[in-house]
Amino acid sequence: MTNAMQEPLVQLRPVCDEDASAILDAFRSAPDMSRQGPVRDLDSARAYIEWLRDGARRSTALGAKQGTMIGLVGISVDQENRTG
Repeated sequence: MTNAMQEPLVQLRPVCDEDASAILDAFRSAPDMSRQGPVRDLDSARAYIEWLRDGARRSTALGAKQGTMIGLVGISVDQENRTG
C-alpha cells in the first residue's frame, strides 16, 4: 500500500497583476459585483488589484492548478488594534 502525495487542486497565493483579466471576468459575471468596486475594463481591474494590495488590506487569491485565479479572500486590517 502506498500513500502518494497529490498536488492540491487549489493553491493560495498573493494577488498579482496577471489576475486582472480574471477579476474583470468576475465583475462581468454578475451585476451585484458592482458593490465590490468600479471594475469595467482591464485598467480598472488593475487599479482594483492595487487597491487590494494596499497596506490596510490583505488579499489572497485562490488559484487553480494551472495558476488561474478562481477566487479571492480579502481581509481589512486594523493596524492599531491588530485585528482583521
